[in-house]
Amino acid sequence: MRIYYEKYIDNLDQIQQLMQSGVSATMPKEAMIMEIRDNARRRHEICLENDNLLERALFQRTPGSLREQDIVELTEFADRLFLMGDGPDTGIAHYIHRLLLEYARQTRNRDLYIRELYHAGFTLLHVKPIVLHGKVRNPFHDQIAAYFEEGASYLEQYDGIESEETRACILRCCEKRDEKEYLYIFPRESDRQREKADISREREALREHLLDVIAEYHPPTYVHSLMVAWLGEKLCKRMVHVSPEKLVGTEDLPDADAVLKAEDMLCRSVYEGGLCHDIGKSRVLNYIGLYGRQLLDEEFACVKLHTVLGSALLKDAGYKRLARIALHHHQWVDQKGGYPYPCDTCPEDIRMLVEIVAVADSIDAATDNIGRSYASAKHFDELVEELRAGAGSRYSADVVHLLDDEDFYKEMERELVSRRQKTYCDVYSRRSQEERSDGTVSHLYREK
Repeated sequence: MRIYYEKYIDNLDQIQQLMQSGVSATMPKEAMIMEIRDNARRRHEICLENDNLLERALFQRTPGSLREQDIVELTEFADRLFLMGDGPDTGIAHYIHRLLLEYARQTRNRDLYIRELYHAGFTLLHVKPIVLHGKVRNPFHDQIAAYFEEGASYLEQYDGIESEETRACILRCCEKRDEKEYLYIFPRESDRQREKADISREREALREHLLDVIAEYHPPTYVHSLMVAWLGEKLCKRMVHVSPEKLVGTEDLPDADAVLKAEDMLCRSVYEGGLCHDIGKSRVLNYIGLYGRQLLDEEFACVKLHTVLGSALLKDAGYKRLARIALHHHQWVDQKGGYPYPCDTCPEDIRMLVEIVAVADSIDAATDNIGRSYASAKHFDELVEELRAGAGSRYSADVVHLLDDEDFYKEMERELVSRRQKTYCDVYSRRSQEERSDGTVSHLYREK
């Protein structure tokens, strides 16, 4: 199986390189789009290849099918995924240790079982970190505690265990058990400096910094934020013009005339809400495309926490309205689906702004055929039919009905394509231009 493991790690390296590549600002727009799309296609192909490798070499393995050589190879693979460099894939490392733990349980291999209790807990501690206010808050606290608690329980047998490695794992489990909070600061100095900088920045600088973090590490998500801001503003302006009564009560506006007079303020609020709706992903960048494979269930659960994290970051920075948009933009309008759950009901004075951003979010997420959802992108017609089918349950019927006007529908469809192409070209070309010697990017393209 080593050949599969080596290929998987090589593919992860390719994914990282592809994620960091830009395009030359001197290229024609058509060539830029072709290169960005080809980059996304290549990432998708590698992802499919890695999914296949994992299925053949790992996911189909059962504890009872493992042999001694398998244990050696799997342990080496997990170590490379977790210990080398910055830990290219700690999620799969944790999956391997869970498999080995069950093998040790079934074969009653006490020493291996103790060691795997520690490694399963330790990798889970590191694979699921959520950074907020300079600390890491782990949503899988109970599972981690259970691993370390059981490992520490072998302290009673400590004197009768010959293996120094096993004895060390017992002591480490005892140490981790007593930590209780399971806080972990990333080992890279750049990450520590980034967290310290977050706390001291002024509110506007903080917001810009968080957007730059997303732009640096996952440009497609940054493009998506710009697109949702633009789409949301366009939908809001349309609603103000044709159905201002639907916005009565928003921002405590008392009637349709007040809504018409407040058009600029409402559109700006939606634009800013769209720009910042995914800002919580600056804290879960490990899980939004850096791995060249499908996410594990636990990792997807962490991605879904971006609404809560974004809301907390924006609220602490003083953006109360934007915090609400970030928190509620994935909740269904009928409160019967979406996330986070459970969650307070969206306040009435912000509800329509959230619903506009939610529809804008779905439009761009589903139709991006350039770099974000390349493999599963839908045609605009298909997406609108899905919006209409979900109107009143998942999506706001008032917002979806704006697309019933044929002229506005065609305008949206046409401008969506041209705007997306322009945004991708601007972001990727400027990103390439502004790379510093340390490989980071600053002051990225941002346009209303």
